[in-house]
Amino acid sequence: MTPLALFAVLVAITVIVGLTAFVYWDAQRLGLGRPAFWATLAGGTCAVALVTALAVPTVPRPGLLVVALAGPAVYLFERDDAKHGDEPADPHTLPTSSSSRSSSNSDSDSSEDDSAGPRTLPGTGDDTDEEDVSR
Repeated sequence: MTPLALFAVLVAITVIVGLTAFVYWDAQRLGLGRPAFWATLAGGTCAVALVTALAVPTVPRPGLLVVALAGPAVYLFERDDAKHGDEPADPHTLPTSSSSRSSSNSDSDSSEDDSAGPRTLPGTGDDTDEEDVSR
């Protein structure tokens, strides 16, 4: 193994250990059940992809990428579910906005639009700006 390849493997191992520690810390912080399981799942799939890449050099890279990202993706789905709950989504609001705030903003926006009068695009023939009339 060349020194560059050995360095790349050491960096990959460091990243996997860091990812595992971060997932464990984050799962504990959010109160997810079994943080060790989630850390092992996220780091384990990455480790399996690394070992597979080293043991079988002819393995397709897209397959390794799928294996490596499977654990972190499953953890992120579980994290999102734990953070946002199981209640059904409201199709009329964005996740970061509250329904009372969005309705009050839409009411104030519509009143401002009414006072300004109808708006048309330039060049459509519906507006009577002096620039368009002088042409």
